[in-house]
Amino acid sequence: MVLLSLALALGWARVGLAALGPGSCAFTAINGQGPDSFRLVLLEPMEPGETIKVTFRMVDDSGNWVGSSSSNDLSYTASSCQLPGVTLAGVQGTTSGNAFAWANGGEQLSNGGDTLIAVSADDTPLCAASTEADTWGFVNGAQTALPAGLTANSADAITKGPVVSMCYQGVTSGTLADVKAAIVNLGSNWLVNLAGNYVSCTSPATSFTLSDAATQMWSVRG
Repeated sequence: MVLLSLALALGWARVGLAALGPGSCAFTAINGQGPDSFRLVLLEPMEPGETIKVTFRMVDDSGNWVGSSSSNDLSYTASSCQLPGVTLAGVQGTTSGNAFAWANGGEQLSNGGDTLIAVSADDTPLCAASTEADTWGFVNGAQTALPAGLTANSADAITKGPVVSMCYQGVTSGTLADVKAAIVNLGSNWLVNLAGNYVSCTSPATSFTLSDAATQMWSVRG
């Protein structure tokens, strides 16, 4: 117990004790103007072998998955420790160089508004971003409800719309609470584009420095 307390005080994360769960990431970009793209930041450590999928499926008012098949999910499996502040990206038509390989000919984002939900390997929602509407709510074929476990009006469930894209332009360093508060401030810290007034995001946040997050990973497995 003394060793564990010391490890946590030094900013180490215990590998193998807790899988990624709701709120462990936040989207920082979602773009429906070709090439479609997205970016998310890890807010908790991701251990080697752990998987994040980004799905195009929606959630109905009962919490059930609807829409696109899970076979269209974009998948990333960490080959090494990924610490809080690391960003993971996907660009349609790009199958290498980004965390998520996204080939042409598959699912794409509508420039009239769409939703991406990051989930764990067992489909537990981790974070979400929507350009469909200003609030979460299921509309069959057009809009998703808030995924289970996520919190409306928080960094892990960003929504604004209908717009063609959103790109975070705020601070990239500070405490975890500071960064979450900045991410959820859509009015001040995001470049939001309407379909008829598109401006490319020229300075996406590609990494974050979280002063109170884990800086190392310590395996407790025998």
